[in-house]
Formats: sequence, C-alpha cells, structure tokens
Amino acid sequence: MRKLMSVITYQYKAILRLVSQKSKQFLFRNTPPCKYAHVVLGSVAKGECTTYSNVEHLILLDSTLAAGKENEITERFRWYALLFQVIIICIGESPIRLLGIPLLNDF
Repeated sequence: MRKLMSVITYQYKAILRLVSQKSKQFLFRNTPPCKYAHVVLGSVAKGECTTYSNVEHLILLDSTLAAGKENEITERFRWYALLFQVIIICIGESPIRLLGIPLLNDF
C-alpha cells in the first residue's frame, strides 16, 4: 500500500507542478512579480496521497516586496491561488464546498 501511495503521490505532484506552471504562465507571463514559494501540505507532502486526496497549499511571498506595490503583488498572487484551485477543482480533485464561497455552495 505504501508503494502505491508513493507512486500516486509522485504523479499527483507532477500534475500539481503542471497546474502551477500553467497558472504562472497565464497570470505572470512566466515572470512572477517577486520571489515566492508555492507549498503543498497534507497527504501530498507526507507522501500518503490517494487518488482523490484534497489539495492544501500555501504561497509564501518574499518579505522584501517592492515598496508601495505590496497590495498589487498580493492581489496578483490571490488570483494565482484562485486559478490554481479552480483548475484542481475542474479535474475533480477538491470539492467546490471546500472553497467556502457561499455563491458556489448554494445548491
């Protein structure tokens, strides 16, 4: 079972990298406005991923953001995180209800 979870995790990480790359290409034209790290947590990080594991992730931004542009940069990364999550939802990996958006959960 551990070997199977390891294989699934490896493939899952490849998908997440591709989604992150495509989101970065679309929003930043391959050049992010600052240094950042996109980190995946939970079962994926522990190597215990199964076929329908949810995706918990966070984005760490460089603490030396350009003065006066903190809000603009933060907003761009909010859109990056949203696009990333929407793509993951579209491939059926995280239920929409986990987003906590009332409009999307009113069905």
